[in-house]
Amino acid sequence: LGASLKPLLFCPHVLQMQCSQSVTSLPPSLRACSMSRTVAIAFACLLSSTAQAACPAATPVDTARWVYEKHQDFYLSGKGSADYLSKPLLGLLKKDWACQNGDQCAVSANPWTDAQDGDVQKPIDWKLVSNSDKQAVVEMTYNLGYKDAPQQPVTSQTTRLLLTKNASSCWVLDNLQGPQGVALMQTLEEFPYEGD
Repeated sequence: LGASLKPLLFCPHVLQMQCSQSVTSLPPSLRACSMSRTVAIAFACLLSSTAQAACPAATPVDTARWVYEKHQDFYLSGKGSADYLSKPLLGLLKKDWACQNGDQCAVSANPWTDAQDGDVQKPIDWKLVSNSDKQAVVEMTYNLGYKDAPQQPVTSQTTRLLLTKNASSCWVLDNLQGPQGVALMQTLEEFPYEGD
């Protein structure tokens, strides 16, 4: 049974074909078997789509792009989530967020650019640099410019994202190294918070 369902897991149209086939001409015992098979296929499709929907993206590059496009402000108080950040990174960010009540805290510049000013300009180039079963490094190369000061020179910069797999086998952001080589985790770990 498992082998016969496997190819059907990602094919909801197969379920529709199963349901559209007339079973009224079958004897009652076979009708029940056919209905059980249809229910099993529906359940398998539901489980597979739920598991796939839990991850923001399937590949390290797509995950890195997704985090940047949807949650580039993850480092700001209350913005990050366990859905796309590793437990260690989220734990350190929560400590920094507790400090952000008007005090100078660890994150004093945009960790994507290592700058307080400037804008990431498109196009952005995403490149997988290394990959293993549990970790991957993705480079994000872009131009840093200034919308309010277009006369300022534009500079090409590269930011590196370290991704790791979480308990659900989803790729999540574990660290971010800006163009000046400063790793966000190191900045958060080394900051002298009050009470430490």
